[in-house]
Amino acid sequence: MTALIDGGLRLFKRAGIDRKTALELMAPLVRETIANILNNDTPVALTGPIARVVRVLSKNSCMY
Repeated sequence: MTALIDGGLRLFKRAGIDRKTALELMAPLVRETIANILNNDTPVALTGPIARVVRVLSKNSCMY
């Protein structure tokens, strides 16, 4: 997880956004993602386009 967040911070830096601001922008997303995982497990915690793909795939396989 640390590596993913660091990768995000690097992308923000390339976009000209300083590290402190980037962390402030990322904090709500990281907090909510962790809360969703801990409360609902990973497949249910997914949102957005990725979640839709996972739901379609899971209907057609025994992944979840």
